[in-house]
Amino acid sequence: MRRTCLLAVAVVALGCPAPVKPAPEDAGVDEVAFEGEASENPPEFAGDLFDAGNKSEFDAGEAVVDMRCCRLSFRIDVGDEPSDSVGQLIGEQAPLSRGVPLVRVDGGYVASACFPLASSTYYSYQFQYLTDDAGSGGLDQGDGGFVVTTRRHSTYEPGFSIAGEIQNYIPSVTDCSALDAGQEP
Repeated sequence: MRRTCLLAVAVVALGCPAPVKPAPEDAGVDEVAFEGEASENPPEFAGDLFDAGNKSEFDAGEAVVDMRCCRLSFRIDVGDEPSDSVGQLIGEQAPLSRGVPLVRVDGGYVASACFPLASSTYYSYQFQYLTDDAGSGGLDQGDGGFVVTTRRHSTYEPGFSIAGEIQNYIPSVTDCSALDAGQEP
């Protein structure tokens, strides 16, 4: 008896949970067998629209995502950056959120990207270069070199002051021709 009491006290002291009761058989849940197709391949694109249609009996209808975008060209003049600087467009929305590389051409940098309709973003031009100048304000690489990062805006594109810093802006539009108007945010 003493062993049983000690075992019961040990179980309570260790915080063992009480056994879980299984759900009753008639809990009101019916199993439904999946009758659709299984595939690891992405859905097909049809023109500019993406059809993510589902063939299940619980289909809520055809899901269509607008994949159209506007091809935009970007340009900024060469600034104080050294000629070996690496530049990219940086913004909050894709494709600028991943960075779009700039190419140096005719006294400036250029790039192009296809920006989705009904989406907007602020963006800027970011440049990076290496220097051995410890006073440059660059990030110390530990080998005596420093990476300097600068951001600028282009005077060729609409720019607006945000917290005292001018940034360029792409407005949300439903038609690419509206981008020529230089709409404000």
